[in-house]
Order: sequence, then structure tokens, then C-alpha cells
Amino acid sequence: MKKHRIQLLLTCTAFLLMAVFLVSGKNVDLNYDYRPGEVLYQLNSADEAAKLETEYGLNLIDISDHLVATFSFAETTDIRSLLAKGFTLNANSYQFAPPWQSDTDPYLKDQYALTLTNTIQAWTLEEGSVDVTVAIIDSGIDINHDEFIGRISLLSYNTVTDAVGLDAVVDDSGHGTMVAGVIGAIKDNAKGIAGIAQNVKLLVIKANTPNEGSFQDSSIIEGIYYAVDHGADIINLSLGGPNANPLTQTAIRYALDHNVIVIAACGNDGDDGLIYPASFPEAVSVSAVTSDRLVADYSNHNDEVDIAAPGSEIVTTAMDNGYASVSGTSFAAPQISGILALLLSYDAGLSVAEMKTRLFSTAADQGAIGVDDYYGYGLVNSYSLLATEFVKITFETFAGSDIDPIWVMKNTTFAIAGTPTLADNIFLGWYKDALLTLPWNEDTDVASTDITLYAKYTSSFHTVTLVSDGSNSGQITVAHGATFTLPDSQLADFDFEGWYLDQTYLVPYSMAPVTSDITLYAKFQAIIYHDVTLHALGSVYDVITVRDGDTPTLPSLSIAGYDFVGWYLDSGLLTPYAAGAVVGDIELYAKMDQIYLDVTLVVPASDPIIIPVAYGSVPDFPEVTYSTYEFAGWYLDADHLNLYTNTPITNNLTLYARFLSSVYVVTIHIPFEGTYSVYVQTGETYDPEPIVMEGYDFAGWYLDSGYLSAYTPQILSENIDLYAKMDLIYLTVRFFGADETTVIATRTVEYGRAATPPSPPAKTATVAFDFVFVGWDQELSEIKTDLDVLPVFTYTFKPSACSLLPGLDTIFVGDTWTDGGVELGDQTLYYTVIEAIDTDTAGRYIVEYDITYADEVVYTLKRIVNVVAPESSVTITLNPGVTTIKVGDDYVDAGATTNIGTVTASGTVDIYQAGVYKVTYSVSINGWIFQKSRYVYVLSEADFTNTNLFVVWKEENNHEI
Repeated sequence: MKKHRIQLLLTCTAFLLMAVFLVSGKNVDLNYDYRPGEVLYQLNSADEAAKLETEYGLNLIDISDHLVATFSFAETTDIRSLLAKGFTLNANSYQFAPPWQSDTDPYLKDQYALTLTNTIQAWTLEEGSVDVTVAIIDSGIDINHDEFIGRISLLSYNTVTDAVGLDAVVDDSGHGTMVAGVIGAIKDNAKGIAGIAQNVKLLVIKANTPNEGSFQDSSIIEGIYYAVDHGADIINLSLGGPNANPLTQTAIRYALDHNVIVIAACGNDGDDGLIYPASFPEAVSVSAVTSDRLVADYSNHNDEVDIAAPGSEIVTTAMDNGYASVSGTSFAAPQISGILALLLSYDAGLSVAEMKTRLFSTAADQGAIGVDDYYGYGLVNSYSLLATEFVKITFETFAGSDIDPIWVMKNTTFAIAGTPTLADNIFLGWYKDALLTLPWNEDTDVASTDITLYAKYTSSFHTVTLVSDGSNSGQITVAHGATFTLPDSQLADFDFEGWYLDQTYLVPYSMAPVTSDITLYAKFQAIIYHDVTLHALGSVYDVITVRDGDTPTLPSLSIAGYDFVGWYLDSGLLTPYAAGAVVGDIELYAKMDQIYLDVTLVVPASDPIIIPVAYGSVPDFPEVTYSTYEFAGWYLDADHLNLYTNTPITNNLTLYARFLSSVYVVTIHIPFEGTYSVYVQTGETYDPEPIVMEGYDFAGWYLDSGYLSAYTPQILSENIDLYAKMDLIYLTVRFFGADETTVIATRTVEYGRAATPPSPPAKTATVAFDFVFVGWDQELSEIKTDLDVLPVFTYTFKPSACSLLPGLDTIFVGDTWTDGGVELGDQTLYYTVIEAIDTDTAGRYIVEYDITYADEVVYTLKRIVNVVAPESSVTITLNPGVTTIKVGDDYVDAGATTNIGTVTASGTVDIYQAGVYKVTYSVSINGWIFQKSRYVYVLSEADFTNTNLFVVWKEENNHEI
């Protein structure tokens, strides 16, 4: 099937280095999953592959029948350079389905989707034809399931192994079997469920990485080409990922060129992300709805969604001749594939364009009116799709550009998108006859049969070509002898000065009748800008940028306590600014007049006294008298309940004088706030309230400013001064070391002030981690409470802290595989094994070990295990040799011998870097690779001196690698 098949063998060490390279992002920063170390390229010929290998330092892995080449690249390769040269990453796609649960009642009555899509009604018109083939590119199929007897094509194909036939497509995850059941499970067999399309052939193409739910781009691409070349009418892709690989899109276009329609699931992220291949415009993107016709919450939504189908709680086939209830856009896509199979069975020979038109036109509109991001054209309707009659509209454009045919519902009006173009002509409209006598009216005319519409043009036109660095470049078609309206052109930071007949801008164009083709050039003049600096109250208020010659728009300032008078050219405010054209930078000064407010003093038996007071200032009050009474203060109200305490004036104010028969004056002194007077009636006890001030504790009233004589509430016998003692609040900030237990510094900080941290603590590196101090866990700029502050560290994991322990890398089918495990150099680490090895099935398996620290996976080791069928009895014997050295010692590989073939060695030992290194000895016999490995330990001098490690070499059976 494939022209080249090269088996790429990587030692464990090389594989891990590659993984580190890709994760660390050297020269690449990609947010989607792809095959480590592999790129794809569309060749023009097979010979081109060798040239690309040499030119870019690549290794050819494979060339498909359609000349899509897969290459591997070295760790030091600049991936972005390869991408710029037309290579694409071999990305991974995934199945779109959450975990499913077994259904205990898998019968036709549970298949609500058949009713929701009117498929049961459609079966009265058509149940399916053996002449229709649906290709399912997925994880394979349960070839022994009762629901697929006689349905699976013998041309079914495995893109990973190149094998053809039923045995090549045995499902290893269950996903493909579920998808296939929706499309073609046998109906009326008194078992399980009924698929949508009966009798159709299922061309199963197994493309997943063995025992995984992921698919490499190269496998999907190969599957599409294979499906097209082997008779598929419909291709179902219930998989996808975020990588828009252009080679995948090319393969889909190949399908369309061969009249094969491609159906794909839009994704299960529940957001507006684009998932490919569904989001390629050539594919039909399918979203999922629930049994109540509402879009499922997991279904993606975006402007590439074309149509919706049931995808939640879909009862379908499962592995081991079973059934399941499943949810996901993976199971909405095959609804569309199955329904289109019914359509092709009912009306053979339809083109992809016609199928799409019928599918979208007959869908039941859901959600927002018209096409939307959630349902596309709406919910698929099987019966309407088959029962609705369509007619074909073709277009005769004569010598003009082609317009593709369209299909419309019979006897309905329709809109025609797009118009033909013809040099030196203008399109006037469509006509029903070739003589162009009967115009077509889109508002009233309908088609009851296939028709052709004819384009009508006017002739004798000329082309005016507009050339500009700004907007409005292009061409204008003008009738001979006519004039036209010239547009302006716009270019940022330039003024448009007109159109010219020459590129040197010497001959301006004057509007005149057009008698030939002409080219006009836009002339621009760079705009000059000036700065207008605005000053207010002694500082720069703003800087305004103004075009040369323009008059600036100046603001009227609003500043508390001032009235804005105007702008002046001098800081002395002598020369007013007269608005006018600006021809250079200028400085303007705002004249601001102080606002004065009226304080009205109300005194008994006297006329009110009005005092003008500057905004924000505290007034000086005159002495006032009233009969034989003594003045007792100014109040904000006539009832003398709210005392005025020398606060700044910000509004017009009325104050009321209070008089008492006999008073004493208490002068209140408050730190930072000033003084005010309180008047106390003779014979009354004066007990002032405590003062509340942020950052201070009130410590009592005192009779002296030195706070020596405390004041006790009492009946006054004289005027007194009281001083509020305010104690500054001090707070304690403790800083802890790396162990978060030891206090390394204590700071006493005034309330509201910043705390100065100590020197950052160091956290001792471990075998597995280096730590870097990045700051403290509390904000220290404004302390308002006692704080305990902990250091914050980031850590960097050292891959040398873990290594694979020796173990079997290759076994024969049927042998027992024992995991050698992982050696961890730090007791804070633990690992989880992720494996899926089928020792009864030949294949290449990857065992992953997730290294975890503090519930975070910090590193992943991978072990490759090959399960092979025994072809020859090959024994590889390791020659005795040194397996433990200290850093800097020489290492000489002892090599290995074999009873059959030739031994080749791979892998290196870095004697200058502590670590575990793997040397692999390989023998190739009849296409099978046999291997045995030696692990070499390079220890630091201290570890070499103190270690209790003794490495014992032992030869295992003859097929260990």
C-alpha cells in the first residue's frame, strides 16, 4: 500500500530528550497536541523526499500513496523554520465522547433520535442501498457484532499497519463501533437497535494510535485518501483537534473533487473554539442537541457549524456484541452521515454541492432565526430531505466568469449569490432565455423544473485603475464617454491631495468623459503635528496634539474652589489666547479665579452678618454680643444641636450664635486637626467624647500639651484648654524562613507605613528541585494589622532525579511483561503508571510514568514496549563490562554478540554528566528488530564513594530488549 515503510527506533534516552525539547518550547510555542519529533510534507514526487532529508537534516519515516511524507527531526532542529518552508506538525486528534455507561434496555423505542430527525418516517421512502458506501475513519469496529453481519467492506483498512481486511480493523477502544452502529446497525433483526441506513457498505478505516483515543494527522490524511480511492460516497470523522493542518484540508478537497462528502464532529469543549477537520469550510461541521432539541452544553459553537443532530444519550452498538448509551458530537456526526446515505440511496448521483444544499435547506430552524453558531442551518430532518423536490439552476455567463450551479426547492423563489464579471462590461442581470428578452425576477419568479439562466451585460466600457498606498485602490468600470465619481483615499498621518495621471504627481486628473482605460495615482502629504501644552495652577494639566493649521478645541477646566476664566499666552495671565490656526508648539495658561462663599452669621436681636470666605478656608469670626448673655459658640442649626468646629468652607453656610447666661470656654486641641472652642453652661459637667482617628489610639484628655495632668469630667469653674492625647498604633510583622516555621526577622511598623522585608531566605536545593525565591505572600506597602509573612518559591524539576529502571523493552506475543518501574531520587516524589499493553497482540506500546510532586505532574517518563510475533530464534548476549563509573572516568562499551545476524549499537554515555544511560544492541532479521539493552550509571564522586548500589548484569531470555 505504501511505497516506503521505515521503522524508526528510538532509545529511551533519545525519546526522553525529545519530549523535554518539545515541552520546553525551544524555537516553538504551540498550544495543541502533536506527534513528538514528526512533521508532514506534501511531495510533488517520491524522489523529492531524499532531497528534503539532506537539505533539512530530516529522517524519512513514510510516504503515502498520495505523496504525503512523514519525517522525524533532531532535537536541535528549528521547528519554525520547517513550518515556514511548508512542513506541518503531525498533530493529534481525539474522539469526541465523554465516558459512556452500559444501557440495560437497548431497543428501538429508546432511539429518540430516529423520531426527532423524522428518520422513521423517511424509511417509508427509503431504507438504504448496497450501492452506497460510508467510510468511518475511527478506532475500528467490532467485526463480530451481530449488528454488522455482512455490512463491513472487505476493503476496510488500517492506516497505521497498512493492513487490509476485517482483521486489520478490530476496534481497540470501542469508539468506532459506537459511531458505526448509529449509521448502519442492522434493522428488523430482533436484536438491539436499528441503524439509520440499511444495506449500505461500511468501509471501516482504523486510524488511531493503537489502544489510544488519539489520531495522528498523517493517519487521518491517509484514511481520507484511501476512502476516496476505494469507493466511499460519504466520510465520517468523529474526531478532531485544534490544529488546522493544511495537508488535512488538501485531502478533504481531494474528496470533494471526487464527489465524496466529508462529515465531521464540531467538538466537545462547550466553547467557541474551532476544531479541525470539522471547521475546514469544505467539511460539514455537526453540533449536538439533546432530546429536547436544545444544543448540548458540551457542544462547541462557532460560525463554522453547519447543522445540528442528536448527540446526547444515543443508544448504539458497543464492543463485545454489546450496546451502550453515549453522548458527544462524535455521535451527532454519524446521524448526518447515515441520513445522507439514505438520501444517496433514494436519489443516486447527487453532487456534494447538491447534497449540502438539500441538507441545509430542509433542516428545521432552531435557536436564532436563520443560520447561527449553535445549530448552523438547523436540526436535520430526514423525511423532508428525501421528500422535498429540488430543481437545478445552471448559469450561462457566456464569456464571463463561471457561476456554480445551485439547487433550490421546487416552486419557490430564491436568491442568486454572486454575479459574473466580463472585461470591459457590466453585468445587468439574469434572463430566462438565450435571446435575453425575458428578465428573471428574484422576488416573484420560481422554478418548477431544472432551468438555465443567462447573463446579460452592457459593452463599450473602460477600466479606471486606482493606485494608492491608502484606501480605495482597485478598479472602476465606466461606460465609454461617461464620467464617474472619484473617491477620496485615506492614509493614516497623511492628507490626501488628489488623483494624478502620473506617478511623479505632476499632472492632476481633471474629471472628463472617459474614452480609454486610465490609471490614476493618489497623492498624499505627510501631516505635521504640534503640541499645545496646558498649564493650570502652576503645573501641566494636559498636552494636546494638533495638526498644523488646525484650531485646537480647548477644555474649560473644573477645579474645586476656582472658576475658570480662560486661556492666556503668558504665565502672568496678561495676554488672552485668541483661538486660531496652530503653526507651532505653544504654551497656554489657565486663569483661575478663587471662589468666595458667603457665611451668614445669625445673632439674636441683630441683623445677619455676611462674611465672604475663600473656598476651602476656615473663616475668622467677629466678636458678637447679646444683652447680658455670654457667647457660647457657632452652631449649624437654630436649635443649637450641631456645633461648628472650624472646618473648611465648601458651600454657602448659615451659622447661629448661641448665648448662655454664664459660660466657660473649653478650647479643644486635637493633633493634626487643629483647635476649636466649646462653650459650657456654668454649673454643668463637661465630659468630652473620645477622638476617633485612623492609625491612632485615643489615650485620654489632658489639661496640658505635655500630657502630664489628666482631665477628669467635672463642673467647670474657669476657662480651660483640653488636649487629646493620640498614641500612634504600632504593628508587628513577622517574616518566616523557607521551612515556614522559623521566624527570621521581626519588624515593628507604624500603622499605614510600609514594612521593610529582610534578605530573601534561601531554600536548599534537593535532588529533584532547584528553588528560587520570588517574593512574599503578603502585601507590605501599607501595614494596617499584625502580619505573619511567608516566603514564596518557584521550583524547577531536575529530570535527573528520576530514571527508568532496567526492564523488558520487547517481548514475544503471549509472553508476560513485567514493568521495571522508575527510580526516584527524592522521597517527596511519587509516580503513577499509565499503561495499556496487550501482550496477546503484536504492536508498539508506550508506558507512561507521571512523576508527581505536591499533587502536580512535573515530568513524564516513557518506556516503549514492542510486542512482536516470533519470527526467528535470536539470542543477543551482552559481553561482560563496567556498568557503574564516576563522573569523568573513561567508559568503553563492551558490546554484544548474536547467534544470528549483526549487532548494531545505539545510545551514548555522557561521562561528564551524572545520570542513567541506556545502550541498545539491535539485530534485524526478516524485518523484525530484536534488542537488548545495557544501563550504565554515571555517579558523582560523592555518590560513587558512598553508594551501596551494586549493578548486577544478568542475561535474560533471548528476546529481551
